[in-house]
Amino acid sequence: MKSGCRKEDFNVQIRDNLLTVSFDHEEENKEQDEKEGWVRNEYIQRSFSRSFTLDDTADVNKINASYADGILHLTLPKNEKAKKVSRNIDIR
Repeated sequence: MKSGCRKEDFNVQIRDNLLTVSFDHEEENKEQDEKEGWVRNEYIQRSFSRSFTLDDTADVNKINASYADGILHLTLPKNEKAKKVSRNIDIR
């Protein structure tokens, strides 16, 4: 059986301010030898789900995900609210 994760098994979803990353993988392997009279069935199921609450500084319309070399990368850019304002204030 193969091990590892495929990008097709991942699901990244945003609902309201909750970012959820989940993974679901099922694998089945059947072997049999009619001459010897044996059958072997293997089943593997792996899954997980993790949720994160986002504050209002995350720009949910620009979030993206990529998968390369077995690593899922999520990019969560900040919106205009997150930019710090800096200015000098005149003293009168």
